[in-house]
Amino acid sequence: SMCKYSFIGLELETDIQWRRDEMRDIEERLLNNDLQKEGQVFDRRRKSLWVMLYSHYEGFFKFALHVYASALNRTRMDCGNAHKRLVAWSLDTIFHDIENNESKEPFFKHQLPEEQDLHRLYRRSKIVETWRQLEERTLNIPDTAYSTKANLDYIRLQQLLYQAGFDHNAFSEHEGSIARLVIRRHSIAHGDPENRTSGIQGDEYQKIRLITFDMMTHFSQLIVKSLSEQSVN
Repeated sequence: SMCKYSFIGLELETDIQWRRDEMRDIEERLLNNDLQKEGQVFDRRRKSLWVMLYSHYEGFFKFALHVYASALNRTRMDCGNAHKRLVAWSLDTIFHDIENNESKEPFFKHQLPEEQDLHRLYRRSKIVETWRQLEERTLNIPDTAYSTKANLDYIRLQQLLYQAGFDHNAFSEHEGSIARLVIRRHSIAHGDPENRTSGIQGDEYQKIRLITFDMMTHFSQLIVKSLSEQSVN
């Protein structure tokens, strides 16, 4: 039921709230409490607010995915009953291993370090072993499975949503705004020379800020809804 997971909604809402409070606190000081305050000095100051806004956007999505994955792990459901994308998500480390040719047969690790074919066959047998245990295996999503890779652009956001079993187009209407937030943030954070003369206008800041916090709220609602549906299945 929905109310079984309302505490998760509260946890996410509380996280959004401290982020709002922190942004407001800095805005009061830098913009004299007027987001759209005009003037070059305020356009320049909005650059630091922009970097903070991105931090909260990335930080919240990472935190929310952690809360979601932890809640799923606590259900201790069998992979046999879980959504296929969640099962794949929980096997993230194994897939990473296979796709990046990283693991080696322990016995031959030292004797034949370059015996690629043998190690490849070992990885295949590891898949079969996992496969056989899969139905009974308890769903357990590792922390490494939802890394934002310090660059939560729209494509990375889509990948994470898809992996976590959500509609990967859930935020498609904001694709342009996310691109704007991310690209400009990188430019400011890495001190690109173009920022010497340019600032951020009040109306653009207010628009992106509103969308960023709307996305956080929307994502927390998606999480609560998804968890309540999982527990019914």
